[in-house]
Amino acid sequence: MGRYDTLTVQVIGAKDLRKPDSWIFQKIDPFVEVSFGEQAFRTTQKEGTTNPHYNEPFTFTTPSHPGKDKILVVKVFDKYKMYVDDVLGSASMPAAQLELGELTLSLSNPEKKTYAGTITIKIEHMYINGHNVITPRTLTAELDKPAPGTTPRDPSEQPPLGKSPLADPPVDTNPPAPSSPASAAFP
Repeated sequence: MGRYDTLTVQVIGAKDLRKPDSWIFQKIDPFVEVSFGEQAFRTTQKEGTTNPHYNEPFTFTTPSHPGKDKILVVKVFDKYKMYVDDVLGSASMPAAQLELGELTLSLSNPEKKTYAGTITIKIEHMYINGHNVITPRTLTAELDKPAPGTTPRDPSEQPPLGKSPLADPPVDTNPPAPSSPASAAFP
């Protein structure tokens, strides 16, 4: 049985969407298509807005291909009632550059090479090439939180020079006297 990559992406919303042939903001009926590997998902369509809010999560499960980086692609479309949907803009990012948390990406129109607005997504979970991905930003955020029932550490408190807070604990130079194996096994 092969390995699978999983990625959970929440499409939060877009801002300042515009048609490539217009200098003014027109009302549009946008929806978002998100693809990763061989899978794609589509949000609901929002009517008459250039600043849609979605808050729609999608989980991708695709076969792992070690050594081949997958790309997350986000495209925003304007829904036409009678014709083919118009691509307003797109953005993409290789999986190796993704971080857990919110990302705001600039959208560019692929045909006109113009700015088309921004899209905000949230990467909620990544399991890529057999590894649960924990990014430095996420790890730092978790380390900065105090443990339940404790008080936060004062950032001005620094360990003495040459001493690492992660250094090995001191070794007891006076270990207890050895006991016989029989008395250790049967107290």
